Amino acid sequence: ETATKLSSSLGVTLLPSLWTTGSMHNSGIPSDASLLLEADPMLQNLSWPVISTPDGPLGLEYPLAELRSILADDANSVDAKQDKAGHWPTSSDKERALVVGASVVSGGEPPLPEAITEARSVNHFLPSSELLIGNEATAANIAQGLGSAEIFHFAGHAIQTKDGTELLLASASPADKTPWVDGAFLRQHPPRVCRMAVLSACATGARRDSWNHPLQDIVETLGTLGVPQVVATRWQIDSEASVLFMNHFYDNLAKGKSVSLALTSARRVLSSQSPYRNPYYWGAYYSTGREMNRSIGELRASR
Repeated sequence: ETATKLSSSLGVTLLPSLWTTGSMHNSGIPSDASLLLEADPMLQNLSWPVISTPDGPLGLEYPLAELRSILADDANSVDAKQDKAGHWPTSSDKERALVVGASVVSGGEPPLPEAITEARSVNHFLPSSELLIGNEATAANIAQGLGSAEIFHFAGHAIQTKDGTELLLASASPADKTPWVDGAFLRQHPPRVCRMAVLSACATGARRDSWNHPLQDIVETLGTLGVPQVVATRWQIDSEASVLFMNHFYDNLAKGKSVSLALTSARRVLSSQSPYRNPYYWGAYYSTGREMNRSIGELRASR
């Protein structure tokens, strides 16, 4: 309800030209355009996909991508992973993916069987992938596979602490003191060749303090380490809806759509179904990175 109310009032304030013209398309924005957002730090927890426009929620009308700062963006770190024609390797290149379904975690959190369902569904779309589910989803196993993974997908529990976001994992042993992935873990085990990280858990992209977020911020860390595309969430998500959302997201990637366009398509599918019409189910997901500066169809999955 909060997101819906804020989107209605903020749409006119943040996007006045769209409301003045009465339509996004009348504002001079081409129908095939993509929108690249650099939000004021005070607005970095705002879910831009639910922002109201004369044509409907922004995230259902246009593909969106966010940058912490256009000035801070390093084009070379992204383009170095493309071929000379400016395209990503396609599924025929057998990119390696690491897919995690952390259904059983330490810390007293309840089991999350939907994480296994989602991980297996995602794994179906990705060739040459390593699947870690249940008790196999440990920090040690992820550390071993993360460095060579071009796509990293995490489904499971996430919590926010004073140090930032932690993706919760199963304990490898009673002596395992840190059964989670956070910013410190990623710096210790950098995803050196990763092109896309999908953090499909609760509030993986939310920040407690927009002006002074902790160094452990996991989305920020992934970007700093050179991962060009990160998909995260603004708030706690519904685990059953997430399975459906990610299935449509990867299906659209398999059809050659960009990350942001695939997210837009998945939002449209969920918002058209009666159980998931409320923005709560589809408005939390967002992407960050330079992808909107490139053409559609550069990051592919395989059926």
